[in-house]
Amino acid sequence: MIIIIIIIFIIIIIIIFIIIIFIIIIYKMEREIQEGDLIIISINNKITSVAISRITPTAIYAGTYTIIPIEGVWKISNFPFPHSISFRAQDYLRIISLNVGHNVMTNIVAGSEKSLVKICQTKYNGGWKDSSQKISTCSYNSAKLLSQYTLFGIQEVPTKYKDKFQETIQSLNPTADYHFIYGTNILTGFDQNVTGMGISLTPANYLLIDRGMQIIWFPKLNLIFINLHAPHNINIKSEIEKNCAKITIPRPERIIMVGDFNDFKGTLLKQSIDIFGHHLTIPRMMSIQTCCADSQYQYPGDYIFTSNYKWKYYGYPPNYTRGHPVISDHDPVILY
Repeated sequence: MIIIIIIIFIIIIIIIFIIIIFIIIIYKMEREIQEGDLIIISINNKITSVAISRITPTAIYAGTYTIIPIEGVWKISNFPFPHSISFRAQDYLRIISLNVGHNVMTNIVAGSEKSLVKICQTKYNGGWKDSSQKISTCSYNSAKLLSQYTLFGIQEVPTKYKDKFQETIQSLNPTADYHFIYGTNILTGFDQNVTGMGISLTPANYLLIDRGMQIIWFPKLNLIFINLHAPHNINIKSEIEKNCAKITIPRPERIIMVGDFNDFKGTLLKQSIDIFGHHLTIPRMMSIQTCCADSQYQYPGDYIFTSNYKWKYYGYPPNYTRGHPVISDHDPVILY
């Protein structure tokens, strides 16, 4: 009798164990797409993103697009010929980093941005986009680019112009639900439809020596995002690691760090940055010249570092051509 009870008890334990494993497996599986998820559409090699509004057994509707399955692959039906699309659940990230240029935003011919601002003013009828003079046309062009992305770090954003800049980004992508966190002349923006809420682990006035740095935690994605504008002529790796060591948080699944690192000699291209239990590197250690207009873009220094993020592309935005339109005295870099 005792043996039978023991056997039954062991069987019950095994069944419970199997059920727990099954629940864990199901939880880890990617869920089916749902209304509100982001869909990434490539049309004639131009990429756009819209939210899914309705799903039926035969079609997916997103904005003005109707997507139907053709030979097992989802295709856009309301175009003369099929165009490829891809979509995932809400953790699909499109990331961009851009130094928008302090004087580009203020539309003042001064500093290292002087030559670029002159071009903005000449090309765009004085340089202002609106009559209130709160957003320059070049800054508007930057906002239009940024509105195509789900997570971005921006540097050199003057306080006076940030609100109009944020409003413009949101207005250019009404399907997104952008939230912004402002630091010392730096700004992080994210589409909460994709990322969930971001929690700043640093105060608004947090500095890397004498320039802004933000460390933001995204619980939904188990992601730490870092945005910074590094000072010149410092040991960048050491200073970043020292500052991050001040933050106590359980080891995240992944880390993405963006910014203007002012790394004119490209020293970071040969190094990793070791923070929060991860080794961050620049994808493929690619060196792209992003800085600056006054030097005819001779230098690198605007980077995106990643840990174990499964990225497909790193570099300039697809189809990006410097000066068409004019955006900043820096080039943008993206990751997706």
